Amino acid sequence: MRFPFISHAPVPSGLSSTSVATHEPALPLQSNVEPADAHEWNRSLPDAKRLSSELAAFHHPDHLAKQACVNNSFAPTTPVNHRTLLKQGGKEDDPAARQLHANWTDEGNLVMAVPVYDEAMAWTQACFEHDIAAVVTLGTVEEHKQLFPCMENNCPITVGQREVEFVETDAVGLDGPSEGARLISACPEAAVSVISIHTGRADAKKKDARHDVTNYAIPIPLDHSISPRTLLETCRALHKETPARPIAFQSPGGDDRSAVFAVAHTLFQKFAKGTLKAGNLEDLIVQQCVNLRAARSATLFDRPEHLASLLTMGRMMLAEGRAGRLGTPVSMRTPEVVTDKPPGAVPLRSAMKGGRACAGEDRAISGKLRFEDGTRDNEGASGGHSKRRRDVRDIFRQPEASAPDDEVQLRQSPGRRIRPSVD
Repeated sequence: MRFPFISHAPVPSGLSSTSVATHEPALPLQSNVEPADAHEWNRSLPDAKRLSSELAAFHHPDHLAKQACVNNSFAPTTPVNHRTLLKQGGKEDDPAARQLHANWTDEGNLVMAVPVYDEAMAWTQACFEHDIAAVVTLGTVEEHKQLFPCMENNCPITVGQREVEFVETDAVGLDGPSEGARLISACPEAAVSVISIHTGRADAKKKDARHDVTNYAIPIPLDHSISPRTLLETCRALHKETPARPIAFQSPGGDDRSAVFAVAHTLFQKFAKGTLKAGNLEDLIVQQCVNLRAARSATLFDRPEHLASLLTMGRMMLAEGRAGRLGTPVSMRTPEVVTDKPPGAVPLRSAMKGGRACAGEDRAISGKLRFEDGTRDNEGASGGHSKRRRDVRDIFRQPEASAPDDEVQLRQSPGRRIRPSVD
């Protein structure tokens, strides 16, 4: 058995062990892919189909958990693992506490559906609380017109007495011509910009909080495979841009596109560290796909064409052999909950970036956050997550005088903001 950490198990209800068989029609590459890259992708497709069949034969134990839809009328119907959901604090009727269709990965990033207008407050709180550094926004212009994403709104959104505004402040080239030029060359329709999130009381002249995120808007159609060159150049730009801070990979409905980019980012990090080799590339791809199926949804990665894109990207990196010049990425430290583990304790994944807790049936979880290097976050450790996160409970607390049926209101008709052209 290639993967000892994966166990044979029945497939969750609604899924089939043959669901990863070749689908018709196949997902073609986009027409703007370079002929050499298309040739390599086609060469990788037979291996990808073999890995797809292999992936269908193994199921992570978490696949047996009851994956269900998020209890949110605006969320997609894709079943997800509720133990790894991005948790929102506050009362159930608080718009900032609305449950987003978003899951933490083992690497401390988010894979999620594109947040829509009605989820603006919840997404804003997540950006502040978890210090989201960058967003990879996938999907076409046509898809986004139907979704009305909150970050593409061109006017403030008012909920009760609170207001949030997403302002595209600048189109950026990513530290000079290299990364920016390579990304735009790989995907001419892509755009990179800085979005400033402003929030405060609706009647205030000046907003009391601001958070900036770098937005990588990459229009990948649902019915096409992802260009391996686009995957590579996006990951290269993210590597330079966001050390040790979470990245949110978003796609319409939270489909496979966001998951593929998340796996690609993990592969690139391993390549930069020098741990990705030709001999373990296939194993790492299958391992990451299995892990993300467990952390996000058991329905992911049912198309061999997506595996072909990951395989081709990995082979491109290995052919370039530039791991030594990329520098060492800053690894995110995964917090652990220190407890006296009782006999027969069952490890449970918490909602905070892959944190794990151990608890018995009749024992409450209690303890302190501990990082891999031994420092403790709640003891004032330098560089801990508590230092970087901001307490936003006051920012998002709804005034007591707010009307109970407050609805999301727009000051003007919603519309897409025209993205600046990138030469």
